[in-house]
Amino acid sequence: MPVEWAWMRTGIPPKCKLTKWRKESLKARADEFVNDFYEPTFVKPPPKDPRFNYVVDFSTKWQR
Repeated sequence: MPVEWAWMRTGIPPKCKLTKWRKESLKARADEFVNDFYEPTFVKPPPKDPRFNYVVDFSTKWQR
């Protein structure tokens, strides 16, 4: 028996589209925050006996 499909509105809002200038401005602010707070707080010189992993850098990436 064939199935009929009907279009219905879902409760999911549409994805927010940002302009490339807005994305660049947000990325610049995030990079500034990382450089001002995370790197001085968490990036330390390498240990004398580097048997285990240690933090060397932070970076940001735009996701969708």
